[in-house]
Amino acid sequence: MQYAVTYRQLSQVAMVQGLLHVFLAATLRREAPKPWLFHGEVAQPLLFRDSLLTLRDVVNTRFHRPDLWRLMDPVVSVEQEWVRLECFSSDGGVYARVDLSPDTFHEGEMGTPGTTNVDFGPDFAARLATLRPGKGSAFEVGEESVRLDTGAGSSIERKVQLPERWVRGFLQLQAIQRAAKPRLSLDRHRARAFLAGIPATTPSGAVNWVSGDARISTARSSGASTSVGVSGIHRLKLLKRLTPQVEALYVWAVDDEAPSFWVADLGAARITMGLSSRVDHGFSGDGEALLSSRRPVDPEVLDRARALAQGTERFSVADLAARLSVPESAAGEIVDLLGEQGLVGYDVAAAVFFPRHLPYAAQGFAKQERDKNSRRLAGEGRAVLTGREKVAQGVRVSGWVDGDHAKYRVDVTLDAGGTIVDGNCTCPWILQHGMKRGPCKHILTLRLAGDESEHAAG
Repeated sequence: MQYAVTYRQLSQVAMVQGLLHVFLAATLRREAPKPWLFHGEVAQPLLFRDSLLTLRDVVNTRFHRPDLWRLMDPVVSVEQEWVRLECFSSDGGVYARVDLSPDTFHEGEMGTPGTTNVDFGPDFAARLATLRPGKGSAFEVGEESVRLDTGAGSSIERKVQLPERWVRGFLQLQAIQRAAKPRLSLDRHRARAFLAGIPATTPSGAVNWVSGDARISTARSSGASTSVGVSGIHRLKLLKRLTPQVEALYVWAVDDEAPSFWVADLGAARITMGLSSRVDHGFSGDGEALLSSRRPVDPEVLDRARALAQGTERFSVADLAARLSVPESAAGEIVDLLGEQGLVGYDVAAAVFFPRHLPYAAQGFAKQERDKNSRRLAGEGRAVLTGREKVAQGVRVSGWVDGDHAKYRVDVTLDAGGTIVDGNCTCPWILQHGMKRGPCKHILTLRLAGDESEHAAG
């Protein structure tokens, strides 16, 4: 059990006339802990209603294999002045997060910052749908539930178990977002026109191009100064409910035909919607986080980073590097570890990490399957290095990896910190996806072998 105490001033030890004096500061009186994480009267009921119903639309939707079961359990985080609710679609290919600012509520009160995850069931959705201006309503987030009170009654949703693939998805998502770059900015008029023009469906594998003037086309316009290529653009129809609330729309993407992130400014709130690289790809199967060096981190440094993440502060990679006195490349490795331990999320619009304490954190470092398999192959001596050369980005290592089904020719380029810059392998995974879904286990195996070879040579 931990108990935090606040003092009026610093305690002191002083030598006065040859005698040692100890001055102990008195504690401040503290209010009793709140029985909830957040409680507030809803100030903008239509915005609140449509934002949360959009989340329910997302978790209740499958664009790939619609015959399979559905999940409906958003994660709710409370930190500083923000209340954040986030989820994945049931097929894992769409991510959505609503950030509710203090302006969404009348005198909202923060309790202890924390995270919970609940099932937005039919009763909760029906209660949301009744919200109207002039009718009082209140929203409360507890450690084990969320509660919506209206004049017609209350709806309480209880905590449910978080799917493990959601945790994997959150990790990959933050690594992908960190690599994404701003691509488009649409003002109110163009943003609403774009949302109104999104097609209801698109052919499997089809790529649509969105330009800075909000036009959607099947081919890249040679005259467009900025554009982004999106697969499965019809998935953005999930934002349709919020169209009247949108003040601007901003787009981040890793590359064309790669994951993209659409941030809609709703005035007192904001919604981020992420689309995976293809309709049949879920975020949990991507491997952007596997690009980081995966080298051991000083336990003392990691403990300090965990202490920071378990607080209430938001921070960037540069902030973390400065606080821990480590290079930014090492700080990037550390935030991937914190994400894998369920301690932080990433806000692409603000380029900062925020505390999100998932129950998965108690299970420690949860390696991804490709990571575990690469360590197994490396431990069994399945990698043979045939070359190492310096290149502009750092060093390129070449060799062969004896996989579980065949032997593969592998090349991997690493920067000075050990992060994968590029890679190639003759295995079916890379032949199909390239590096768009992260490195294969054979590239990871060769990197491990290269690290051991460099260490032995040193």
